[in-house]
Amino acid sequence: MSDFEVLQETVNEAVIQFSLEYRSDYYADRTLKEVILTRDGNGNFQISNELNRQIETLPIYRRINIAVSSIF
Repeated sequence: MSDFEVLQETVNEAVIQFSLEYRSDYYADRTLKEVILTRDGNGNFQISNELNRQIETLPIYRRINIAVSSIF
């Protein structure tokens, strides 16, 4: 996660935007996320909504594990 930005903030709600990069062996992307936080009954912020504003698929670089048996 990087590039955090508070887009809007009130006493009971905040809108946060950030970049998230995800990688696995079979998929990779970079997403611009927007998260809406609202206060619960105890005054703690909780995620009430999450939006993907922009998704960029990234190239996949897989490590190849090759078992080499002894030739000798």
